[in-house]
Amino acid sequence: MGRVRSEKLRRFYGKDQICESLDYDFDESDVVLGLDFGTSFSKVVIQDNALQKAYAVSFEDIDRGKETYLLPTRLFVTEEGLLSLSSGFDFYIDFKTAVMEMAGRKISSVMNKLESFAPTELATAYLALLIRYARSWFLVHTESVYRKTLINWDLNIGIASKNYRTSKERVFRTIAFAAWKLSRSSEPLTMAMVQNTLAEAVIHMAAEILFKIIGKNARKKDFGAQWLHTENVQVHPEVIAEVAGYVHSPMRRNGMHFLVDIGGSTVDMATFMIHENDGDNHYPILATDVVKYGTMMLHKNRMNHLKEEYGVDLFASQFFEDHFPGSEYYADLLRRKGFVFFEEDDFIEKMNKSDMQFWKQCSAKIGELIKYTYKDRYGYAPEWKKGLPVFICGGGARVVLYRDGIHERGERIAANGMGKFHVYSIPVPSGFKEQGLVPKEYERLAVAYGLSFTSENIGKIIPQSQVKDMPRRSVFQERDSDFIGKEYC
Repeated sequence: MGRVRSEKLRRFYGKDQICESLDYDFDESDVVLGLDFGTSFSKVVIQDNALQKAYAVSFEDIDRGKETYLLPTRLFVTEEGLLSLSSGFDFYIDFKTAVMEMAGRKISSVMNKLESFAPTELATAYLALLIRYARSWFLVHTESVYRKTLINWDLNIGIASKNYRTSKERVFRTIAFAAWKLSRSSEPLTMAMVQNTLAEAVIHMAAEILFKIIGKNARKKDFGAQWLHTENVQVHPEVIAEVAGYVHSPMRRNGMHFLVDIGGSTVDMATFMIHENDGDNHYPILATDVVKYGTMMLHKNRMNHLKEEYGVDLFASQFFEDHFPGSEYYADLLRRKGFVFFEEDDFIEKMNKSDMQFWKQCSAKIGELIKYTYKDRYGYAPEWKKGLPVFICGGGARVVLYRDGIHERGERIAANGMGKFHVYSIPVPSGFKEQGLVPKEYERLAVAYGLSFTSENIGKIIPQSQVKDMPRRSVFQERDSDFIGKEYC
C-alpha cells in the first residue's frame, strides 16, 4: 500500500458505509467479513458474494512482517490506557487459547506492567480493532465500487470443529457480536469500553435464546444502529471453511475427506462428508479432535530439549512466519551465542530424535481419529478402499516433520490392505491470483476465505453429535498398530 492509500486508510479508519451520511439514493450490497481468529496470527478476507469478488486484507500498515496478510494475535495497551494492534506500553498474548479452554483465570500482560483481564475481554478488544481496520481497508480499496452503496454486513468467525454447537460456540459468537459494535466507534478504545459492551452483548445474546425458547424467532430485535443483528454474526467450523475453495472448484469430489490443520498452538483434525442435497452443500462431521501439537509447541519442545540436553536456556517465543527451520538452525543459533561444546552431527541426531518423539504423540492422535472413524462412525465409506482424500493445511503444512509424518501414517494404514492417503492442495481462487497471492500465502488464508462466503453458500454443517454411527463389521483385519503405532497400543 502506497502513501496515498495509507493516508486514505487513516482517514476512513473507524468509518462504516462510505455513503452513510449522503442524501442521494444508493444501491445496497451484501458483504461478508470472514475472520480467522488464530492463536498466533489472525487473517481476514472480505467478499461480495453477488459479485463473487473476494479481497484478502493486508496488514502492512500495522505489522511489517514478511507475510502482510497475517496479523499477530496480540493486544497492545499504551501508557494512557488506549488499545492498539501495533504498539504500546505492554501487550497481551495467548488469550485465544484461554478462551478455547474456557479458562477462569485472568491473563497478565507479557511484561506484567498492566492489569490482568479475562480472556473474553482481551479477545473482544483485539477483534474490535481488527474488524475496524479490516472494514476500513476494504472501503478504501473498493471506494470506486461502493462509493454510492449501502453495505449490509455479515460477520463469520471460525471455531475449532470440536467446539461447534457447544457452549464455546456461544462464547465466540458473543465476543464477535460485541467486537463488531465496538468496531463501529471511531474513538480510541479502552478496556472499560470493552467490558461495558461485552456485558451488553451477553444480555442481547441471552435475549435471542429466550425468544427462540418461547417461539418468537428473536423478532429481528433492533439493538441500535451500531449493532449487527445476532443472525448476521455466525460461527462456523474452521475445517469446513477451509475446504470452501475446494468445494467451489472443479477439483471437488463428494464423499468422505480428512483434514489436518496445523496451527501455531494446536492441530485441528476432522473427518467429514461432502455431498449435495437439493443443490445445497451438506457437511456431516464424523469425528474431530484438537490437540496441542502445533508448530509453537514443536519449537518449545526443541527449547526444552536444548535445556535438558545441553543446559542452554533460550527465549522460546520466536515464531517463524515463512518457514520452520531444521536442526541446523538451532546448532547455528547456539554457535552465535557462544556455545561451541557440541559436535554438530551428534547435535542434529539428538534433536531429530526429540522431534520424532514429539511427532509420535501427535501422529498417535491422528491414528486414533482415523481408527475411530473407520470402526465406529462410517466404516462403509468407499474411500477406505479407494483412498482417503486428505488436506494438510495451516501454517504448519510447510513443516517437513508434519507433512512427511502424515504421509507415513497413510502408508502404514495402506499396508494393511486399505487405500492410501491422497493428499490434495486447496486451489487458490482466481480472484486471489489477481491480487498477487501465491499458493503458500493462500494456505494461511483458506479458512478466512471460506468464512467470507454467506452461510447459505457455505452450506449446511451437521455437527458430529447429530450424525449417527455406521460402524464397520470388520472386513480388514486391522491392528491397532496400523492406525496408532505399536508404542501406543
